[in-house]
Amino acid sequence: MKIKFVLLVVLPVFMYCKQADLIIFSYNRPLQLYALLESTEKYVHGLGSITVVYRTDSAFANAYRQVQNDFEYVCFTKQSNQPRKDFKPLTLKSIRNAKNDYILFAVDDIIVKDHIDIEYCISLLEQTNAYGFYLRLGQNLNFFYMLQKPQPVPPSNHIDNDVFSWQFAKGHYDWGYPHT
Repeated sequence: MKIKFVLLVVLPVFMYCKQADLIIFSYNRPLQLYALLESTEKYVHGLGSITVVYRTDSAFANAYRQVQNDFEYVCFTKQSNQPRKDFKPLTLKSIRNAKNDYILFAVDDIIVKDHIDIEYCISLLEQTNAYGFYLRLGQNLNFFYMLQKPQPVPPSNHIDNDVFSWQFAKGHYDWGYPHT
Protein backbone atom coordinates (compact mmCIF):
# COMPACT_ATOMS: atom_id res chain seq x y z
CA MET A 1 0.00 0.00 0.00
CA LYS A 2 1.42 3.34 -1.04
CA ILE A 3 1.00 6.20 1.33
CA LYS A 4 0.06 9.44 -0.32
CA PHE A 5 1.15 12.60 1.29
CA VAL A 6 -0.80 15.74 0.94
CA LEU A 7 1.09 18.90 1.54
CA LEU A 8 -1.13 21.58 2.94
CA VAL A 9 0.28 25.05 2.66
CA VAL A 10 -1.47 27.68 4.71
CA LEU A 11 -0.78 31.12 3.42
CA PRO A 12 -1.49 34.06 5.65
CA VAL A 13 -4.56 35.98 4.66
CA PHE A 14 -4.01 39.69 4.67
CA MET A 15 -7.11 41.73 5.10
CA TYR A 16 -7.09 45.08 3.43
CA CYS A 17 -7.21 47.63 6.19
CA LYS A 18 -8.02 51.19 5.34
CA GLN A 19 -6.03 53.69 7.29
CA ALA A 20 -5.93 57.45 7.63
CA ASP A 21 -2.91 59.68 7.97
CA LEU A 22 -2.85 62.27 10.74
CA ILE A 23 -1.70 65.88 10.33
CA ILE A 24 -1.29 67.81 13.58
CA PHE A 25 -0.82 71.56 13.89
CA SER A 26 1.21 72.84 16.83
CA TYR A 27 2.33 76.27 17.97
CA ASN A 28 4.46 76.73 21.09
CA ARG A 29 2.83 73.83 22.91
CA PRO A 30 5.28 70.94 22.94
CA LEU A 31 3.91 69.54 26.20
CA GLN A 32 0.37 69.38 24.81
CA LEU A 33 1.70 67.88 21.58
CA TYR A 34 3.52 65.23 23.61
CA ALA A 35 0.28 64.34 25.43
CA LEU A 36 -1.61 64.11 22.12
CA LEU A 37 1.01 61.83 20.55
CA GLU A 38 1.18 59.68 23.67
CA SER A 39 -2.61 59.32 23.87
CA THR A 40 -2.81 58.66 20.12
CA GLU A 41 -0.31 55.81 20.50
CA LYS A 42 -2.41 54.30 23.25
CA TYR A 43 -5.93 54.73 21.91
CA VAL A 44 -6.02 55.25 18.13
CA HIS A 45 -5.86 52.16 15.94
CA GLY A 46 -5.59 52.26 12.17
CA LEU A 47 -3.42 55.31 11.69
CA GLY A 48 -0.95 55.50 8.87
CA SER A 49 1.66 58.23 8.98
CA ILE A 50 1.67 61.15 11.40
CA THR A 51 2.94 64.59 10.43
CA VAL A 52 3.31 67.58 12.73
CA VAL A 53 3.39 71.04 11.17
CA TYR A 54 4.72 73.27 13.91
CA ARG A 55 6.16 76.63 14.69
CA THR A 56 7.91 77.71 17.80
CA ASP A 57 9.74 80.51 19.51
CA SER A 58 13.26 79.78 20.67
CA ALA A 59 11.96 79.27 24.21
CA PHE A 60 10.27 76.01 23.15
CA ALA A 61 12.74 74.78 20.52
CA ASN A 62 14.51 72.32 22.86
CA ALA A 63 11.21 70.90 24.05
CA TYR A 64 10.12 70.27 20.45
CA ARG A 65 13.45 68.49 19.83
CA GLN A 66 12.68 66.24 22.81
CA VAL A 67 9.25 65.42 21.39
CA GLN A 68 10.91 64.57 18.06
CA ASN A 69 13.39 62.29 19.81
CA ASP A 70 10.66 60.47 21.73
CA PHE A 71 8.40 60.03 18.68
CA GLU A 72 10.89 59.18 15.94
CA TYR A 73 8.22 57.75 13.63
CA VAL A 74 6.47 61.13 13.40
CA CYS A 75 7.43 63.49 10.57
CA PHE A 76 8.02 67.01 11.91
CA THR A 77 7.80 69.99 9.56
CA LYS A 78 8.90 73.30 11.05
CA GLN A 79 7.42 76.53 9.82
CA SER A 80 9.63 79.49 9.06
CA ASN A 81 9.59 82.93 10.65
CA GLN A 82 6.89 83.83 8.13
CA PRO A 83 4.11 81.41 9.08
CA ARG A 84 1.45 83.25 7.09
CA LYS A 85 3.41 82.53 3.93
CA ASP A 86 4.32 78.90 4.54
CA PHE A 87 1.37 77.43 6.46
CA LYS A 88 -0.66 76.65 3.36
CA PRO A 89 2.26 75.26 1.29
CA LEU A 90 3.45 73.07 4.18
CA THR A 91 -0.07 71.81 4.83
CA LEU A 92 -0.58 71.02 1.14
CA LYS A 93 2.79 69.26 1.04
CA SER A 94 1.75 67.15 4.04
CA ILE A 95 -1.48 66.25 2.28
CA ARG A 96 0.35 65.33 -0.94
CA ASN A 97 2.78 63.16 1.05
CA ALA A 98 -0.05 61.26 2.71
CA LYS A 99 -0.01 57.61 1.73
CA ASN A 100 -3.67 56.91 2.49
CA ASP A 101 -6.91 58.13 0.97
CA TYR A 102 -8.11 59.62 4.25
CA ILE A 103 -6.60 62.33 6.41
CA LEU A 104 -7.33 63.39 9.98
CA PHE A 105 -6.52 66.91 11.11
CA ALA A 106 -5.87 67.80 14.74
CA VAL A 107 -4.48 70.57 16.86
CA ASP A 108 -2.00 69.93 19.63
CA ASP A 109 -4.30 70.53 22.59
CA ILE A 110 -6.34 67.36 22.12
CA ILE A 111 -5.99 64.36 24.39
CA VAL A 112 -7.54 61.11 23.20
CA LYS A 113 -9.35 59.48 26.13
CA ASP A 114 -10.95 56.41 24.58
CA HIS A 115 -10.30 53.85 21.88
CA ILE A 116 -10.80 54.92 18.27
CA ASP A 117 -10.84 52.45 15.39
CA ILE A 118 -10.03 54.43 12.25
CA GLU A 119 -10.98 51.55 9.94
CA TYR A 120 -14.45 51.49 11.51
CA CYS A 121 -14.78 55.26 11.04
CA ILE A 122 -13.74 54.96 7.39
CA SER A 123 -16.17 52.12 6.73
CA LEU A 124 -19.08 54.17 8.13
CA LEU A 125 -17.93 57.21 6.21
CA GLU A 126 -17.94 55.21 2.98
CA GLN A 127 -21.27 53.52 3.72
CA THR A 128 -23.05 56.80 4.36
CA ASN A 129 -21.23 59.03 1.85
CA ALA A 130 -20.91 61.54 4.67
CA TYR A 131 -18.92 64.74 4.31
CA GLY A 132 -16.69 63.83 7.25
CA PHE A 133 -16.41 61.81 10.43
CA TYR A 134 -16.28 64.06 13.49
CA LEU A 135 -14.71 62.45 16.51
CA ARG A 136 -15.12 65.50 18.75
CA LEU A 137 -18.88 65.94 18.42
CA GLY A 138 -21.31 63.92 20.50
CA GLN A 139 -24.93 64.02 21.61
CA ASN A 140 -23.75 65.61 24.87
CA LEU A 141 -22.31 68.70 23.12
CA ASN A 142 -25.04 71.20 23.88
CA PHE A 143 -23.08 74.28 25.02
CA PHE A 144 -20.90 76.56 22.90
CA TYR A 145 -18.13 77.73 25.21
CA MET A 146 -16.65 80.34 22.89
CA LEU A 147 -19.82 82.45 23.17
CA GLN A 148 -21.01 80.99 26.48
CA LYS A 149 -24.33 80.02 24.89
CA PRO A 150 -26.43 76.87 24.71
CA GLN A 151 -26.29 75.09 21.38
CA PRO A 152 -29.03 72.63 20.57
CA VAL A 153 -28.06 69.22 19.28
CA PRO A 154 -29.48 69.10 15.77
CA PRO A 155 -31.99 66.45 14.68
CA SER A 156 -29.97 63.35 13.91
CA ASN A 157 -30.24 59.82 12.59
CA HIS A 158 -28.78 56.87 14.47
CA ILE A 159 -26.21 55.11 12.24
CA ASP A 160 -24.47 52.58 14.50
CA ASN A 161 -23.54 52.32 18.18
CA ASP A 162 -22.78 55.90 19.23
CA VAL A 163 -22.63 57.22 15.66
CA PHE A 164 -25.19 59.73 14.43
CA SER A 165 -25.62 61.80 11.28
CA TRP A 166 -27.02 65.31 10.97
CA GLN A 167 -27.19 68.12 8.45
CA PHE A 168 -24.91 71.11 8.94
CA ALA A 169 -27.68 73.45 7.75
CA LYS A 170 -29.74 72.40 10.77
CA GLY A 171 -26.89 72.77 13.26
CA HIS A 172 -25.71 75.77 15.24
CA TYR A 173 -22.20 76.72 16.30
CA ASP A 174 -20.10 73.52 16.57
CA TRP A 175 -22.85 71.53 14.86
CA GLY A 176 -23.08 73.91 11.90
CA TYR A 177 -19.40 74.17 11.01
CA PRO A 178 -18.18 71.43 8.63
CA HIS A 179 -14.51 72.42 8.56
CA THR A 180 -13.63 71.71 12.17
